[in-house]
Amino acid sequence: MAFTNTPFHYLALLLLCITPLSSGLTAQMITVNDGFEGTPQIHVPPPGWTNCHLHNATVDTQPGPFNNTRPASQGSSYISMVTRAVNTPGSFESVFADLLIQFEPGKCYTLLIDLSLSNEFMASTWDGDFYFNTPCRFQIFGAFNNCGYYNTNELLWDSGVLENYDWQTFEVTLTPEHVLANRILLRPYFAEPNEYTNSVVFVDNLRYKTSPELLHHSMGSYFLPVWAQDISWYYNGELVENATGLEIPLFLNGDYQARFYDTEGCLYIAEKSVTFDFSTITIYPNPVKEDLYIEFLSEGEHPVKIKVFDAIGKHVFDLTTSAVQGMNTIPINVNFLAPGNYSIVIERIGQYTDTHKFIVHQ
Repeated sequence: MAFTNTPFHYLALLLLCITPLSSGLTAQMITVNDGFEGTPQIHVPPPGWTNCHLHNATVDTQPGPFNNTRPASQGSSYISMVTRAVNTPGSFESVFADLLIQFEPGKCYTLLIDLSLSNEFMASTWDGDFYFNTPCRFQIFGAFNNCGYYNTNELLWDSGVLENYDWQTFEVTLTPEHVLANRILLRPYFAEPNEYTNSVVFVDNLRYKTSPELLHHSMGSYFLPVWAQDISWYYNGELVENATGLEIPLFLNGDYQARFYDTEGCLYIAEKSVTFDFSTITIYPNPVKEDLYIEFLSEGEHPVKIKVFDAIGKHVFDLTTSAVQGMNTIPINVNFLAPGNYSIVIERIGQYTDTHKFIVHQ
């Protein structure tokens, strides 16, 4: 009795349990530290981020400093960035990081970032306690030069006046017009240009917006929309060499990601995690007239015993064969069986035993 095997990296999805990307997928995609993870301390940003040192101002890694106990929105730490009424005409902190994917002029990039104001953030000086609890703005620049030269960098997003005193996720679309940015620069700014206030913005969980619904599956592969271009595929965070087409075959359990652009030059990222189900057996078609197919995944080679019984329990068919690693499809010709109800018992030695009902019709 013949059977077929499909190589493991071309496994059919008939027996897959596919779930959305879980929070376990935490690869850095914008900078080397998108989550601002580091040791809470004054004047020092997390690894991967660099203070601009403008106005003698430096960001802090939180929580802890300056009467702040706010938990991170993601992970364990984040940064605080302040504006100050002192040092006329006011001062503000700023920080930058190198981009893993450059922001190119004429293309667009959609990010998500978590921001919050604070009512508790406070600095004590010889002159008293100063709270940084007034609203302000938050801005993102594309940078290619020293962060002090704001006139040579490009303002890509302004939040408007922030009013949220708890974590809120903001969707940010960046479209550079002039700058090929190899750095991203962040700063808070005054709510009104000439009204200098003490304010603080907490910043956490910078990431690209993902579009998992654009990743479709069929017959052991993931597919992208036909309009996708400039495609890169990743498996478990690693670039898949020479994979630049609309389709990629599934390998094994793991995380799959596609990065691609639409015809307008906007970057999309689609991600999903895949878990193979080795315990499930599928039989089809049912009812059957001639060929009944048994399909299952196997983690390795092993014997397979198949028995068929009629409606009164009489043993009417017996087959012993072998499974191979990957997808197994075993055909059984049943045209010698009389029309009626049958049971099939499939024993995969050392693994699973399954019983299914099927109907033979004329």
